Amino acid sequence: MDLFLDSFPDKFKIVIFNNGKEINRYAIDKNHQLYELLLSFLQNNQKEWNQDLTAYAPVLLMNSEKFKINFLFNDNLVVVNFENKKGHWFQVSKYIEGSQIKVIKDKFIDDEQYR
Repeated sequence: MDLFLDSFPDKFKIVIFNNGKEINRYAIDKNHQLYELLLSFLQNNQKEWNQDLTAYAPVLLMNSEKFKINFLFNDNLVVVNFENKKGHWFQVSKYIEGSQIKVIKDKFIDDEQYR
């Protein structure tokens, strides 16, 4: 299944968790440097997502009204929940090569200049 980005939101609330506890929160919008990084990451990894019914504890959670992304760095896994045009929610996931997902971790969690 391909990840459809037609309705990609203009802004996200970013929440960072450590051992199940929220440790930081901030927001980005389409004018933020991290937004472009996120969109580019998803565009480059748009193909071959799998439907997934597993519940995952959040690590780096990006929330919008109809699109949610959870990055699970220890597993190199990205989980996306989205609402389609008919109002149905789907959850898909994909294992991402380590260096690609590390860029997200480095910028969204470790690099304080962006927050």
